Amino acid sequence: MRAIPAAVRPFARKMSERALQENIISTAHLLGYWMHHQPDSRRSTRGLPDLVMVGKQGTDVEGRLIYIECKTDRGTVTIDQGLVIHWLLLAGAEAYVMRPRHWLAEVVAPILRGDEGYRGQDAYDALHYYFPRRRNENVGTSRG
Repeated sequence: MRAIPAAVRPFARKMSERALQENIISTAHLLGYWMHHQPDSRRSTRGLPDLVMVGKQGTDVEGRLIYIECKTDRGTVTIDQGLVIHWLLLAGAEAYVMRPRHWLAEVVAPILRGDEGYRGQDAYDALHYYFPRRRNENVGTSRG
């Protein structure tokens, strides 16, 4: 995995979530994904990731289903977003939190292509994926 050069870090901090989404959407379309993006998240179910991608039949990404939550480099994942991502992962889906630093480190496209070394746990490691928890919270379990 490639580290982000120090000279690039200020650009990552300045890149907006919208710019990141546009870059990911453009790349996904070129690779053959059907995309869904709800521009106004207030009109969707709480916690639903920003992007839903399905690999189209006859493409190299056929049959893949990917959920992506886009955040700025300093943006935080809400509890609802974290729970939904957790549940998607439990269901066997690919679900990621992607940030500008991932785009600038050229990690996003290999994950979308499914390149060797960028699948499954390797992809999560490449993104430094984390699931935020608050103290005394039983995430993903019943509280019965």
